Amino acid sequence: MQQMKAAKKLIEEWAESLNLSNTLGAMPFHLKKIIDGKTYNTETATLLTTYSYDNTREDYAHFWEYLYQTKAGKFFLVGEGMSEWTPYCARIPGCNEYARGYILLPLELDQVKKWLEFRGLVDDYEYIFGCPTEAEGDRSATYTFTLRMPSLLSQNLKDSLQEKESIQSFIQKSIESEILRRRQIR
Repeated sequence: MQQMKAAKKLIEEWAESLNLSNTLGAMPFHLKKIIDGKTYNTETATLLTTYSYDNTREDYAHFWEYLYQTKAGKFFLVGEGMSEWTPYCARIPGCNEYARGYILLPLELDQVKKWLEFRGLVDDYEYIFGCPTEAEGDRSATYTFTLRMPSLLSQNLKDSLQEKESIQSFIQKSIESEILRRRQIR
């Protein structure tokens, strides 16, 4: 529930920054909008990924999100939701009730990355943007050194790893393994 509230707040902030609001009703099969003089069209854009909460349109608290990229490379999010707990519900005019609503929301690159991270869509993040650099710990807890090796050995090492593992990771695991082996010999 906490994550749902945080997502609602974040997406509502993005929409508000563009002066956009949710549209009352079910989302049409194809959605086309002009925002700030640019066309966003689900029929001509590429659907990159989807995210859903509760996976059914009949559930009152459901919401579905679709991330698209235009032919020109711009990203946009289309979201649809039912209850007031979702970022996409719409207020029914004249009363204090909410109903199904939807929105088309252009996103900047940093917003797309944040959305993918927030939704835990790691594989989609890596597919769209490539694998980000690995997080590093406290640099004071590491020891840095230079390792020189013959070119042929270096090339053989790179070929054997085939981008499945970094050279640093391989060398670190090899050193740890050798230390354990030597401790067992004693």
